[in-house]
Amino acid sequence: MAIKVKPNVTWFTPEILEFLLELGQNNNTKWFGANKERYETHVWEPMNALARDLIARMAKIDPEIRMTPEEAVFRLYRDTRTSIDKSPFKTHAGMLISRSDATRTAHPGLYIQIAPQAFGIASGFHVLSPVECMAVRRHIAANAEEFKTLLAGRSFRRHFATIRGESGKLLPPELTMAAEKQPMIHKRQFYYWAEHHAGRILSSNLPEFIMEHMEACRPMNEFLGRALVR
Repeated sequence: MAIKVKPNVTWFTPEILEFLLELGQNNNTKWFGANKERYETHVWEPMNALARDLIARMAKIDPEIRMTPEEAVFRLYRDTRTSIDKSPFKTHAGMLISRSDATRTAHPGLYIQIAPQAFGIASGFHVLSPVECMAVRRHIAANAEEFKTLLAGRSFRRHFATIRGESGKLLPPELTMAAEKQPMIHKRQFYYWAEHHAGRILSSNLPEFIMEHMEACRPMNEFLGRALVR
């Protein structure tokens, strides 16, 4: 798949940040309807263009990535059925590129979030079932030295610093001793997040900048992904 680069052209304009900021101040269907053309032009279309470029780049690294941009990019509509926040729209733009689709986490993918306050790049496991979580914990315990080396990797630390996520207190007896040496085993989530100034999205080398982060966490992704191979 050929990668079509937009030379000397920014992928986004400041309008995306202005739109998202105003949406946060007017989070209702009437305002969104009146500004839907702005959304399509400055948010949806450039997000899809960026996703198309990144999918092509990531597919060269991992041929199992076969998503379309429409599958990767999230719409702004919020599912309010189970959410405490009943506002109809999310106030950030996001995409998830992975081996499956934008709702599954069978293997670590690449998540990008654009908000007026910050630009985020993330990977790892944000949502795991109890069975999957225990599989990752056991995998870390069984490969403690490899995990420790990856966690201390220079590029990983420079881009992401560490692994984030909620932790639990209770562990099976067979993992207690391993967790004393490696506290990360207590985690219920295993994700890494890099946060940058929102203005960073206005650069022409945005895909290259994002892929630097993907390469930095690729060894950790492969390590964690092995835990869920059946």
